[in-house]
Order: sequence, then C-alpha cells, then structure tokens
Amino acid sequence: MGKPTLFVTLEHGHHLKSSSNKLDEKFDVHYWPHSRCLSHEEMRANVKGVFGIICTPSNIIDSEIIDAAGENLRVIVTTSVGYDHLDVKTLKAKGIRIGYLNSPAEMTVTVAEHAIGLLFATARRIANDHLALRKNVDFWNERLANNQRYTIWNSAIGIIGCGKIGTAIMKRLLAFSPKKCFYSSREPKSEADAMGAEWRSVDDVCKNSDYIIVTAQLSEETHHLINRARIDSMKPSAILINVARGGIVEEEALVEALQNKKIARAGLDVLEKEPIEPNNTLLSLDNVVVTPHAAFSSSVVWDRILDLTMENILAVYENREMPSELL
Repeated sequence: MGKPTLFVTLEHGHHLKSSSNKLDEKFDVHYWPHSRCLSHEEMRANVKGVFGIICTPSNIIDSEIIDAAGENLRVIVTTSVGYDHLDVKTLKAKGIRIGYLNSPAEMTVTVAEHAIGLLFATARRIANDHLALRKNVDFWNERLANNQRYTIWNSAIGIIGCGKIGTAIMKRLLAFSPKKCFYSSREPKSEADAMGAEWRSVDDVCKNSDYIIVTAQLSEETHHLINRARIDSMKPSAILINVARGGIVEEEALVEALQNKKIARAGLDVLEKEPIEPNNTLLSLDNVVVTPHAAFSSSVVWDRILDLTMENILAVYENREMPSELL
C-alpha cells in the first residue's frame, strides 16, 4: 500500500519544499507547480483521493472541493488565522479535521507592525513621495506644495476589533502620543481600558477617528461591517487601514469614497477578491497603498507556519491531538 497523498497549493508549496520537514517521510506530497494561484477548477482536479490539503486564504474549500477529494480526505490545514474560506459546516459534518494558525504570537507582532507601516505610508505620503521622486527628480523642489502629510501625534486613533492584533497595534501606536484612542469590540477589553482607550460603537469609531484600523474577524456578522454609510460618515481627512479580511469593508463604496475624496486615503493588505485583478480600480488611485495580503509574513512567522502546518498534518496521520485545531 502506497503513502497517502497530500496536496499543497501554490503560495506555500515552495516554502515546504525548501524546508526540512517530515511530510515526505509519511506522504506522497503533490505541490501545485505553476507560478500562479490555481483556479477553483484546478483545485478540484488536483485533490482527488487525497488524505489532506494544505491551503491558503486564496483557496476556497467548499462542498465541491470536498466532494471531489472523496472519502480519503481526513484533514484540511490552512496556513492562516482566518478560516472563512473553508466550508467548516460541511467539513465538520464529514468528520474532516481542520488545522489553522490560532493567532501565534509571532503573527500578532508582524500584522501589528504591517498595519502601522501602512498607516505611516499613507499618512506621511511615503509611498506617494517615493514614486513621485522616481518619476521626476524635480519633485524634490515641489515636495512642499502638497503638504497633506499627517501625524499620529495629537490625532484620534480608532481600532475596529480589539483582539490580540488590535491590542498590539494600540500598544505600539500609543508611543506616538495620539490625543484619543477609541476601539470597538463585542465588549470592553480590560487591557485596552488600562491603556486609556475608550470603548465605542463602530459608528462612533468611524465618525470620530482620524485613522480607522480594521482588525476584526470576518463572519456573517462582520461582512461589510465598514459599509457605505459608515464610510460616508468618516472625516474627509480620515485614513482607513485594513489588515483583517477584505470582506469586512464594502470595497465598491470605499473606491467611490477615495475617488471622490470623501475620505483621504486607505492602506489595504486585504481585498474582497484575492489575488487582486490587474484592472482593479484601487491600483490606479494615488491615495491608496495596497500590499498583497502580506501583513503576516516574516521569516520568523514562516518558521512557525511550517512547524504548525506539519505538526497538524502529522497529528491527524498519527491519530492524536492537533496542536492547533479548529474545534
């Protein structure tokens, strides 16, 4: 009897290949070989008969994929904290175990740092200035003509979703002496309150903040939480940062607000449809900084991702407790 099969999708296959891992000892590991994200149809064709799938947030694991895999499928491991791309209900009903990252401390730090990086890139016009100077060195002499560079000092910070990542962002931003710090969550958070932050409704955070940073989890409840009405309620000078999930922000409404200067700028690591399409309007706007869902990524985090991914798969193979299982 041959080894059971694992299928590894594009974005993390090369990391597993290049790392020292135990998977090849136990499994026949198939890696998506192309330098592009596989389509849903290609995913369906590649999972037939597999024991497990290692996927990313870009890969939708729905009932079609689960049915295509067949009765051998025992485990899905996503290399992400979020699992909204997985049909959890169907997987649970079929007894298929689910592994995820469960907010490792290393990832909390990197996402917090990336959010702050996006905030400075937009508020201080760092990305714009860099591109302008590359295109035209005379911009050096024109650089003060557009003095719309904002500071964190004496500003109002608003955080939507104050879990581990939101709290980590707050802790770091307080070093820059904002005037106010608001946060929205299901209930008050003692750690945030101890830092002097004020628990407010989502509406209040959107209306009263200079910088709105989205770190909430995506769910049916939070889908389009930052909708057209809330975007329209923001200050004309407001900057929106999203390092959570694209579906939390109503992207069409955000694009229109940015085009019409209803809000000042946005820094986005996540989008409603990923990977981003070349004709996405956001890429043509000069008041947006977009990064490719990379907030979590660092060398330290990759080591942690690989360790957890391998251990989650091996735990199912050996019929033992997974180190990070979605229960």
